[in-house]
Amino acid sequence: MEAPIMRQSKVLAGAGGLSNIITRANTYADEDIFDWVSPHELLLITWLNFQQKNVDEMNAFLDRAVEHKIAALAIKFSTPEQSVPKAVQKHANKLDLPLILIDPVTSVADVSSEVFNQIFALQAELLRKHEAVYDRLMTTLADGGSIRDVLAIVSEATGQPAAFAFADKIDSVIVVAEPSLVNVLKDDVRAVWQRHARRNRLNEDRTDLGERTDIDRLTVPVSGRNQLHGTIFLWGVAERLTPFDRAAVESVSASVALLIVQEKQLREIANKHSAEFVGDLLTEATRNDALERARIYNLEVDDTYVMVIIRLVNCTDTKSAFCANGVYDYIYDHMRWVTASLQSHSLRGLVTARRTDFMVVVAQSGHDFDTRLNAFAESVARQLTATGTSKDPIDIRIGIGKPYKHLRNLWRSHADADKTLMVGTRLYDATILRFSDLGVFRILVQGEVNEELEQYFTETLRPLLEYDRKKSTELVRTLESYFKNNSNINKTSEELFTHYNTILYRLERIQEITKLDLNDANDRLNLELAMRLRSLFP
Repeated sequence: MEAPIMRQSKVLAGAGGLSNIITRANTYADEDIFDWVSPHELLLITWLNFQQKNVDEMNAFLDRAVEHKIAALAIKFSTPEQSVPKAVQKHANKLDLPLILIDPVTSVADVSSEVFNQIFALQAELLRKHEAVYDRLMTTLADGGSIRDVLAIVSEATGQPAAFAFADKIDSVIVVAEPSLVNVLKDDVRAVWQRHARRNRLNEDRTDLGERTDIDRLTVPVSGRNQLHGTIFLWGVAERLTPFDRAAVESVSASVALLIVQEKQLREIANKHSAEFVGDLLTEATRNDALERARIYNLEVDDTYVMVIIRLVNCTDTKSAFCANGVYDYIYDHMRWVTASLQSHSLRGLVTARRTDFMVVVAQSGHDFDTRLNAFAESVARQLTATGTSKDPIDIRIGIGKPYKHLRNLWRSHADADKTLMVGTRLYDATILRFSDLGVFRILVQGEVNEELEQYFTETLRPLLEYDRKKSTELVRTLESYFKNNSNINKTSEELFTHYNTILYRLERIQEITKLDLNDANDRLNLELAMRLRSLFP
């Protein structure tokens, strides 16, 4: 409207759409015009053609124009007295479809020519801006720039705030914007990720940002190696988003994907070396060599260390598609979570991975070490569990070994943590287990007594289990309740909703089958211990 040829023209209605982008001009010549139009066109109309329609037909014409994403209608009148009916103007205002009145002395051809001249000039400017973005992008990548650096290029080129959200961590959002907008934009990103199941498609919509309402929002997926890495966000805060803004975001999405893949490859290489280092520490033949490399990983050999094993227990004995194909990427993609959580709880150590385990070597330090270690375990368990879906749930168990002085004894803490997971998950319904939680089972699960322990269980309780199975009785359940209620027969009867005399009869049968006397303290201890071992030897 600022072009010299349009100075005598005016906007009659639909001023809310004046920010619409015009990419070309077209002339209304017949009723089939909508079969030929393209989005973002300026449609030129003579009043001679338009006045033949009644108000309803004119409004229907406006509806079709909006449906085909026409940018504006420019109407050429023959005389100054001619005008568009008020009802049609009101409808155009409702649709935010600009109705531009071309003054009678200006020709349609001149308007069309001016539109194309401005479009060509704009395209030349956009090409220049694209080249500038490309040049800055290449320089940034060559200098080892980060994702934040790439977002800064987009934000500066468009004049709009930008953000990137990692696909595997909703809380990890990089935002380039004025400080007052950062938290508002992060909340908007989280809302999008929680609401939309499909994040691998480009999407344009509107959103509210605090007191700012009806803001344009563009989301562009970043993918690579057949995997969604995250999403770039751009908001039209300063003004409505333009085709250049969209093109700028799309042009940098491949670069962001490249940075993520490169970072992942570096992490995998680093983990390979750290996993070999920890593996050597746990192996007697290579332990001395590993101790000489400890300083590379900022570990002091004379410190006291605890091994923490974070295990995906639902992938230890299953063949689901996730566990078969996705667990490797999951472990590596989430290692930075575990590392970040370790650091955020002021803990020093090394995070690595092997098969379905995260292995965390933690150096003991400070008077509140146990509190911080527990908080770290709870944080990691909560975050990792939240990444699961109904199709691929994430079932986490965390085993914490005993602390041992000197790094050469890390293998002991690792053995403790491993036993804790092996035994504790069968005995206790808890996500986080310490070796100290096992009580007497710390002694009973030692490798050298395992065979004797199984033999003891077979001789003591298995005959009772077999009797229940063959006779469909509940002797084992009765014995379990009896011990639970401190050998109180009345309470056992109440808990099982079974007559007192029936409980007495069952206890007599238990003594006959096991050949153990429940009135004898040693025999009673043997039976109760066998009951606790039942989960270890099903």
